[in-house]
Amino acid sequence: MIIAQVPVDTICIGEGPSALAVPFQAGLSYQWRCGAGQIVGRADSNLVFIDWSQAPAGLHKVEVNSLSPAYCSGDTSSAWVLIRDRESAQALYPTQVCVGEEVFLSSLVGGDFKWSNGSTARDLSFQAQADTNLYLVAFDSICGSDTLNIFIQVNPISIAAINPLPDTNLVGSILELEFRGQSKREDWVEWYVNDEYQGFGADLQIALESPGYKTIKQVVGRGACSDSTFKRIYVEDEFKAFFPNAFSPNGDGRNDVWDFKGVGIAHYQVQIYNRWGELVYQYDDGSAQTAWDGYSRGSEAPVGSYVCKAQVEDASGRLHYYTKTINLLR
Repeated sequence: MIIAQVPVDTICIGEGPSALAVPFQAGLSYQWRCGAGQIVGRADSNLVFIDWSQAPAGLHKVEVNSLSPAYCSGDTSSAWVLIRDRESAQALYPTQVCVGEEVFLSSLVGGDFKWSNGSTARDLSFQAQADTNLYLVAFDSICGSDTLNIFIQVNPISIAAINPLPDTNLVGSILELEFRGQSKREDWVEWYVNDEYQGFGADLQIALESPGYKTIKQVVGRGACSDSTFKRIYVEDEFKAFFPNAFSPNGDGRNDVWDFKGVGIAHYQVQIYNRWGELVYQYDDGSAQTAWDGYSRGSEAPVGSYVCKAQVEDASGRLHYYTKTINLLR
């Protein structure tokens, strides 16, 4: 029977196979058990090489039995191998910032470390002016050092600005949008109408297809360096109203009735007064007869000047008021 001696060893994750041995005795063979480790090469020698690359950090037990030529088991010895993780260089830091912004970095290393500027303080800060490269080194007296390379992209601050737009536009018209601000890239300029995405680019054309108020929004840049602005416009259906200034209800088939014409009209009310302010005729869009035939209360109205007062509602619901003179001729 032999007294096997297996020393405790420390292995750093990522290192090559470790060598473990017991004293050699002629005529004996050996049987090794190493848990999460894998024996490389011969496994019956007093000296073995064990690959710990698949083993997690922590303590791992290694056992060895000595065997006589008749394969009788002899002494069993054991030892503990420490698999040690290397001290990792880790930090909290932004990957993108804006020009002029204060940048803050913080080391997460548990042991000794040093920033690329030589500082050993936990926190590091500077004012961003241009793209910046720096590094953090974590020191490990047993497993060596680890380095974290850091790149921080510094973006220019974008400024949003929209070209002058008409306050009022017609349905069916094309609105020309132009970027008049400051941006590093044209594809960083995005356009929205009432918060609905329309497209990107320094110039964009959009069709105004429905009436109502529209909010034109421009967003420039990415993330914290972005900027936005908006303009509010009104889109109306085409609206026109025409009031003839004379008619001749004499039965000749020409200008025998008076009525106003227009486009984009939804509703209307019309009152006609004589020169003494008396109402002689009225109608609206719901009346059976919607034009004045020159009669008042069943009799022909006398030749002369009359006043028309009209209230007209367009397709967008806005009211328009008119006062016009009508000359009745016979």
